[in-house]
Amino acid sequence: MKQVQKGIYLRLLLVIITLLFAFTQAQADSPKNPRIVGGREATPGAWPWQASLNIGCGGSLMSLIATEWVLTAAHCLVDDQNNPTPANEVTVTLGAHNININEPSQQTINAAQIFVHELYGSDNDVALIKLTHPATLNERVKTVSLVTLNEEPSLAGVGILGTVTGWGDTADGGMSSDVLKQVTIAIVSNQTCNNVYGGITPNMICAGGKAQGGEDSCQGDSGGPYVVPTGGSYKQAGIVSFGDGCGLPNVPGVYTRVSHYIGWITSKTGGLQPTPTATATPQPTKSPTPIATHVPGENYYIFLPIIIKSEDIPAAK
Repeated sequence: MKQVQKGIYLRLLLVIITLLFAFTQAQADSPKNPRIVGGREATPGAWPWQASLNIGCGGSLMSLIATEWVLTAAHCLVDDQNNPTPANEVTVTLGAHNININEPSQQTINAAQIFVHELYGSDNDVALIKLTHPATLNERVKTVSLVTLNEEPSLAGVGILGTVTGWGDTADGGMSSDVLKQVTIAIVSNQTCNNVYGGITPNMICAGGKAQGGEDSCQGDSGGPYVVPTGGSYKQAGIVSFGDGCGLPNVPGVYTRVSHYIGWITSKTGGLQPTPTATATPQPTKSPTPIATHVPGENYYIFLPIIIKSEDIPAAK
């Protein structure tokens, strides 16, 4: 009798362990957990628009637009039924390098309002957070301008190198980073990207996908900024949206094309006041990314927001 009971207990224990492992994996693969793959630690303050959004989603990042607006991905701020996250559950941290330390440079501000794009679904992965009060701009907290439609050919064309930053996973299914990381990847054509995923729209921009793989944004980086150089400063061209795995060979990541949403942003913010152009420590560049061809998947990146400035955004009509 005791042997039978012992066998039952062992089976139950095995079932419990299996369920706990499955739950842990599901949490790790959730769209609310993104990170940087194949990159390096950023110099503290090099990307002063980078922000971290904390709503129970590890490593969420955001960008500030002007001094009281944060730009991020819609999927970072909705539940499984696409209901927006209540503003009183959202907190934004700016000026951070080590996200697990209370650094003197950090500013933590609550959200006052959440705006998710009205047509968000398989497209339009963009959202705004209005802060309860403006951020204080300094060497560690600055805004970043947005790439406009007129600037796209020269600033965000195929083959141009841009940089994505975040505290997300450093490997597909790996651990997140305490310190801010960066990786430089090249823009690929939407046709190349569509050959991989299908369903790529003009509202999306793709980057990465080297033949050898190993460089990408990942879980925990969603909502964060993909920026491109312009003179001695940077402008935001994309928002981390989704991808198939992290750093797989010939598999680019998909980003929301910021230039297609300047009108929507203006309609919500009422027009942004110009602020000093953001500058960042020059980063080394790499050769253009090879053409990518790969198989679609469902590993969505997690929230990565940023701080953005909009000197080129027209006044609201």
